[in-house]
Amino acid sequence: MTTADLALETTFHDDVARGELAGFVALASRPGQPARNVVIGRRDVDRDLAVTRDTIFRIASATKPITTVAALTLLDEGRFGLDESIASVAPELEHLRVREHPEAPPERTVPGERAIAFRDLPNR
Repeated sequence: MTTADLALETTFHDDVARGELAGFVALASRPGQPARNVVIGRRDVDRDLAVTRDTIFRIASATKPITTVAALTLLDEGRFGLDESIASVAPELEHLRVREHPEAPPERTVPGERAIAFRDLPNR
């Protein structure tokens, strides 16, 4: 276990002990090293049921930061450029049509002037 792994695990233990988190499950994997599972806290505080490796969490919009980190990692590795068309990973978006003008009814469309680039994707 690296110092960073230990610090992260300690932080989550502390967060659970303070009641800021009920529970936490993570899987850390590094090339050439065994995968490491971290399982901390309670899945049901009222019934005192412990978190298990297969506990299902309702995370709603918490997936956005996870997806963002994954995308930024791929960008940093040079696997795509911000000005590349997203059709390289989502071919169904290659021939999009857009509204004729912003107030036009949805059925009045024209071909887009250019492909949608990664840079165009919402950042919210």
